[in-house]
This record gives sequence, structure tokens and C-alpha cells, in this order.
Amino acid sequence: MIKETVRIKMEKEDILTASFYDDPEVVKSYNDIRYSSKGGKICDKRQMESFFNVVNNVKGKKILEIGCGVGRFTKLLSERGADVTGVDTSKNMIDYCKKNDKKGTYLVANALELPFKDKSFDIVYSISVFNHLKSYETAISELARVSRDKVILGFPNKVSLLSIAYLYRWVRHGNLKYSTSDTKKGKRHQPYGIYFSIGQMKKLLRKNNLQNLGYDSSLMFNPLWMPNLFPNFFYRMDKIMSKILRPFMTHIILYGYKK
Repeated sequence: MIKETVRIKMEKEDILTASFYDDPEVVKSYNDIRYSSKGGKICDKRQMESFFNVVNNVKGKKILEIGCGVGRFTKLLSERGADVTGVDTSKNMIDYCKKNDKKGTYLVANALELPFKDKSFDIVYSISVFNHLKSYETAISELARVSRDKVILGFPNKVSLLSIAYLYRWVRHGNLKYSTSDTKKGKRHQPYGIYFSIGQMKKLLRKNNLQNLGYDSSLMFNPLWMPNLFPNFFYRMDKIMSKILRPFMTHIILYGYKK
């Protein structure tokens, strides 16, 4: 039996991220804000396609998702025959997953100190999580530690249109790491957030003894920017552009294998 725990001393920025995603209002509105619109659904579909281009056959594989959120990926992998465990620091996120996916295995756990033995899983992955962690290098080391074969990282690409978001943060908020958003409770800070280049993340994977690196990409636009008009047109365009401008799309799915 694995004990659910979050014991490690965390950086101030990482505590902010954890508290943001444990807010019941954020949990309740997470999918609605990102993926309920026509444009958001296209982004969700394209991101899933990119992910499964990299994952391939998962039937019978033991898989861990770090930062599972509301369980978008975890549930789909389970439906494809994988033995999947999803972990998140947010108890409210995990409660949401357990309620909506009765067959899934979900635990409260910290990416900086995973409660698993070395090489416990065939595949370990994390999608759009480490860009919210100041201690992301520690988290990636943990991810590599508990994998016995494949590691997959999804992250926002700073060599893309996301550079506009960096500029927006600087102009509006006076910094590159935080922004604010409107909620029913008024203004609040979004979690710590940074973007990575493909080369930067490849270097970190190699540092953790991963090899045969490769990647897939998708999304010309951030999910919150995707136009709601002509969704099928933008879907087809995104598929075409991800081949032509592969290193410059906003979302990267990078993978590597243990030596």
C-alpha cells in the first residue's frame, strides 16, 4: 500500500502553484475554461493526437502520470488497456478524478518526492506541469528515477507564439513569471509559469540518463487563444502547420528512453 503524502519542503513558488490548483473553484472550472469552447475542443484533440503519436501501444503497460489534474490523459490510457496511476499535489483534483473515473488509481503525491521505488513504471509522463514548478529539475529527476523504460514530457515551447505571452506578462504585470486572472472571488495570481526550449529540455533528459530522444508538436495557438470560428479549418491548419513548423509550435511532447 502506497501512503499518500506531500512531505518535502517546497519553494514558495511551488507552494503557490499547489494552492492554486487545489482551489475548489479552479478544479470545478478547469475543463470549462480551457476545453469547453469550440477552439478549446480543437486544442484538446490536437494535444491528444500529439501525445498518442509518441505513446503508441500502451496495452498492458504500467504507466504513471505526474500532475494528472482532472484525469484527461489518465482515463484515456486506461480505456486503451494500460495500468495507469495518476498523482497530483491537489487533493481536490484527485477527489475529482476518483469521482469521475471509478476504475482509475489516483493518489495525492508530490512530483518532487514520488512515493514509488526506482523503475516502478514502464512509462512515466507529465503534461504541462513542470512549467509551473520552480524546482522542475528535481521533478524531472524523480520522473526519470521511477521509469524503467520511457519518459515523456509535455511543455510550452518558448520558441513559438508563446513569446507574445511573455511580452504580455511583462507589459501588464511587470514580470515574466506571474499573471492575474478574474474569478468570482476577484483578482488572483495564476501559478508560477515559465516556458522551455526543446534544446533546454533535451539537455535535462540527457542529464538524467535518457537517450534516443524525439518529439512531436501541436498547437499554433495557446488553448485560451484558439479561435472559436471555423474550428474544422483551424484543426486542419494546425495539423499541416505542425509538420511545416514542427519546432515552432506552442506545445511540445518530448520523449526519451532509459539507458
